[in-house]
This record gives sequence, C-alpha cells and structure tokens, in this order.
Amino acid sequence: MGLFLQEILLSNFMVIVVTIIMVVIISVWAFRQREYAGYLLGWLAGIFLMLLLTTLTPPAPVSDPNLPPAPPPSLSFLGLLFPSVVGLVLGFGALILTRLGAASDSRVGRALTVALLMSFTLAAGYIILLTTAALRASLAIFALAFAIGALINFILTRSTFRPPLPGRFEP
Repeated sequence: MGLFLQEILLSNFMVIVVTIIMVVIISVWAFRQREYAGYLLGWLAGIFLMLLLTTLTPPAPVSDPNLPPAPPPSLSFLGLLFPSVVGLVLGFGALILTRLGAASDSRVGRALTVALLMSFTLAAGYIILLTTAALRASLAIFALAFAIGALINFILTRSTFRPPLPGRFEP
C-alpha cells in the first residue's frame, strides 16, 4: 500500500498538478497586489533557471527495457530529517518575507517577493520532474516541510484582533 501511494504522490502528473496549483495561488496573490512587473520577472527568472538546469544537467542514461524495474527508494533517518528541517526553516522564513513584502509600502520588496516565489515554484517543479525516484522523494519531503513551515508561520502570526461589528457598541 505504501509503495502504491508513493507511486501516485511522486508521479509526474501529481508534480505538475501541485506546481500548477502553486502558480495559480502566486498569480492570484500577485494580481491582487498589482505586482505585474514582479510577476513577469518571476516567470522570466523561472524560465531562465529551467533553461540553465537543462543545459547543466546531463541527459539521463538510456534504460534497457529488458531489465527489471529498480526497487523503490528507501530513505535513511538522516535522509528524511535533513530535508524536513531545512524545509520547515525555509518555509517559515519565506512566509515572513511574503508578509513583510505585502505589508510594506515598498513596491520593490513586494515585486521581488513575487518574483522569488514564482521563479522558485517553476524551478522546483522542473527540478522534481528531472530527478530520479530517490531524489524526488527527498525533494517531495522538503516541499511538504516547506509548506508546513509556511502554514505554522501563518497560524502563529495571525492577528487575533477582530474589529467590532458595525452598529454595535463595544467599550
């Protein structure tokens, strides 16, 4: 059952769907912030990174169809712990940058935040599609921990102040 779930969650289709969802979320946020230049810069930087990775990455070796399929990847404890911790820290930090960029009056900060998030999303999705099954599992763990760190930051830094309802007096 675990192998079946790994095959589904780490499939190319799932990587593409998650990347598209992230691009849509960043796009909606960028358009609400009216950061068109940062959005375009993010796309251009993401495409540049994909072309750079394509140029620098050697082509995959041709596999013999007569050979049995490779065994599923297994991760050690440190292989699981390292991407998890790095993902949590970077996810927490990325949301801090996003909040600072959205809350500031500096359009430069917001534009660079949008560009960074968009280019990171595009490049990360492309890298995951290029990698082997073992590295794909590590990158998926990192991405999941990144999202968890960002959500922890979101929950911890939410404002608990609720403005009073209109027409209701509260001393």
